[in-house]
Amino acid sequence: MININVLLILNCIIYVHNFEKDDVQEKIVGKNIYEIFDFIRNKKDSSGFYPAEINEEEFSVILNTIEHNKQIYEKIKIVDVDNSIYGNASGTDRVVNATFLFEDDLIIIYKGTAGDFEWKDNVEGTYNITDTKQQRIALKYFDEMVKKFKNVKNIYVSGHSKGGNKAQYIGVLRGNMSKLKKVYSFDGQGFNDNFLKKYNKEIELNKYKIFNICNEYDYVNILMHSVSNKIFIKSITNVGNENNRYSKIIHRLGGVHSPYSMFKNENGILTLNDVVEQSELMKNFENLFEYYNANMEEEDNKFMYYRMSLLMMDSGKEVFGEECPTPPKGYFKRFAKLTRDFTKNESGLSYSQIIRLFKPVFSDIGSIILRGRISK
Repeated sequence: MININVLLILNCIIYVHNFEKDDVQEKIVGKNIYEIFDFIRNKKDSSGFYPAEINEEEFSVILNTIEHNKQIYEKIKIVDVDNSIYGNASGTDRVVNATFLFEDDLIIIYKGTAGDFEWKDNVEGTYNITDTKQQRIALKYFDEMVKKFKNVKNIYVSGHSKGGNKAQYIGVLRGNMSKLKKVYSFDGQGFNDNFLKKYNKEIELNKYKIFNICNEYDYVNILMHSVSNKIFIKSITNVGNENNRYSKIIHRLGGVHSPYSMFKNENGILTLNDVVEQSELMKNFENLFEYYNANMEEEDNKFMYYRMSLLMMDSGKEVFGEECPTPPKGYFKRFAKLTRDFTKNESGLSYSQIIRLFKPVFSDIGSIILRGRISK
């Protein structure tokens, strides 16, 4: 049986840029993890960022862990990689799904958000769409792999961030399969109200198989409604080893959400870190987003998540096109009122703290909110 330490390692590995290349099938399919050391080394991308915020030094510890556990990793064979879908209109960033075989176990891993198209898909998953395009594609891939490798005894599904959301989606819709033993999401976001209504029966029946393993400080797993058993893990996120202040800040933010942040490093060997309580800060923010989801009008909610996604997209307005939402009339006034109402009953966060958090999201109106003059 595969263990959770190995699944977290695999979730780190599929972020490596080589998994996005055209020749990935011929280079690694049919080989075991121990045989592809040179292929899976981590490097900065063209923008100067490390995949999944795992720097070269950290990735060398991943490789050392693989080498130390050779008896396991030489038995894990890569049997399929699908990177046929692009994440951006420019042809950069690819959605990656990878399948591994370990003895009689089939392991399907979904990579996190790839490019603008998947960020748009993330936004669509926050409001009225119950089954997004990328979730349906993930399900199709799962079904294809199950059919292709029909003689396996056990199936495990995993993914990080958006990949974790896809994994949970598989758990809900295919959890009735006896072969599907467990779903391990790492910091995957949740689902909207309509999804819970549509699949209420499936969630209740299959939730016992679905686990969301979360960094105690992570800010993605708090979004939307959980359909999983959440387990919080002690974070090892640091300030990064880059020279400039901006890179350190980016690492601090991205590092909290990195799959590497949940490892414990003991003498150069990685294992999942200790189970802890969710941080008080994230408990408060989770309460805040639950309050917004419960009390915000649908169009207001859609606009909020749209603006949040723009921070992460290269060409967000072009990708959304005619669907690009504008602020609903009276939005900022309603947003401010909801925030004030929340802080009246919640002592963990102040109004000014929340507004500072959302200022980059609503950068064009942040200063107006702070002055207290809310535009209609």
